[in-house]
Amino acid sequence: MTTKTRDLSDLLDANGDVKATHLDNASGTTINNNANNRIITGSSSANTLEGETNLTFDGTNLDLPDDKKIRLGTGNDLEIYHNGSHSIIEDVGTGKLEIRSNGTGVDIQKENAEFMARFITDGAVELYHDHSKKFETTSSGATVTGRLTADATDEKPIVAHHTDGSAVTMGFQNNTSNSNAIGFDGTEFIVKPNGTETFRINGSGNVGIGTTSPNGILELKSTGNTNFFIIAGNTSASQVVLGDTDDIDVGKIAYSHNGNQMEFTVNASERMRINSSGAVSIGSTANSGYKLKVNAQGDSLGAGYMLSDVYNQPSFEITNTNNSNFGQSVLWLQCNRTTTNGSYNFLRVIQSGIIDKLFIRDSGNVVNANNSYGAISDLKLKEQITDASSQWSDIKNIQIKKFKFKHEVAEGDSDSLWKLGVIAQEIETVSPSLVETVKDTDKEGNAVLDDEGNETFTKNVKYSVLYMKAVKALQEAMQKIEDLEARVDTLEGN
Repeated sequence: MTTKTRDLSDLLDANGDVKATHLDNASGTTINNNANNRIITGSSSANTLEGETNLTFDGTNLDLPDDKKIRLGTGNDLEIYHNGSHSIIEDVGTGKLEIRSNGTGVDIQKENAEFMARFITDGAVELYHDHSKKFETTSSGATVTGRLTADATDEKPIVAHHTDGSAVTMGFQNNTSNSNAIGFDGTEFIVKPNGTETFRINGSGNVGIGTTSPNGILELKSTGNTNFFIIAGNTSASQVVLGDTDDIDVGKIAYSHNGNQMEFTVNASERMRINSSGAVSIGSTANSGYKLKVNAQGDSLGAGYMLSDVYNQPSFEITNTNNSNFGQSVLWLQCNRTTTNGSYNFLRVIQSGIIDKLFIRDSGNVVNANNSYGAISDLKLKEQITDASSQWSDIKNIQIKKFKFKHEVAEGDSDSLWKLGVIAQEIETVSPSLVETVKDTDKEGNAVLDDEGNETFTKNVKYSVLYMKAVKALQEAMQKIEDLEARVDTLEGN
């Protein structure tokens, strides 16, 4: 092959670099004869620079085929190429790849100018998904739009800390100015709705709601009314279960939907129940309508006791606070025996270790230890005191009767069944003040009705007043006797 030698000074600029704009002056010239690396001009156009199969420059575009690289740097550290599928900028050296801008920033875009990432000079870094901004750095940190997911095998996929050791929290904020936070204050976990702490788990595992220093495993605190809700399904039970490491459910407080009742369990057995009407049963799961039912039958404790070691304080007190409902009984003692027996007691009062003091028998007899009956009668309690008028006529007209009570008729005809007394309706015609009429009520305080639906009443005789009438009449009789004796003495003397 014949090599043509030519002066190429017109292809060089002042620095000795090749001027591609003047390649037309080197038409048909081979600069390098090495195969596939020869630079030839004028093969198809006077303004075309070709490196045979590896390079083409037509004055506008510089073209390289796939896998052919532009290498920059003494050690070819930077490579720019297309591998047939992807376009690649690769730093293969020991340094770092830097993209610099002296303008307003650097944008990474799709061909239709849709942003994928933006790096704004002295400003934010923005990352996009499908032309929608999802991440942006700010002067105070970063803003994420949408859900942030941390997926890692490490137990701490997200780590936040303050270099000064102060509390670290994550904030949650809506479009208003409120600020909600969750995080750690040292070793203690805290929750701050709207900037105010309401929940804390301290280093001991104690949980505090409404307090920053819980004193127990769980403490709920409020300056106002405090509510603690346990809500179950509408056919299930809500319950608090108490136990120990050996028995996890020996104690229980439960609300049962089916019975609409509260149940209290001790030692794995129900010991008390409050039914839907408010009736309380102790030692029994059935109440039968009583406000309070205590059942000790079969209990190893035997009889029940209520004791108090406070001087001059009642051990047991029953009070009717409803002044308008005098028909209700404050204390109702009931024995379900079908017959009476004077040896059984409705009430027994004992001075411990000394003697029985008072009995109320199932026969209705009241017995006390010293055969006495007392009434509060102090002068300081009374006013408008005058001498009583004559009671002679009232006592004279009172009829004393012999009778049996209806429930005793079937028991026979023994002398003990016959009573001596008065009839209230008869006494009422003689002296109405001796009779008290009371509306009949059941143990719930409801009126008792007869067969026609009318309320029934029971008349009671005030025997304590009757006794005083009898004493007054006796005094009058004694005075008459004394007067008669005086007259007799006078007549006999004459």
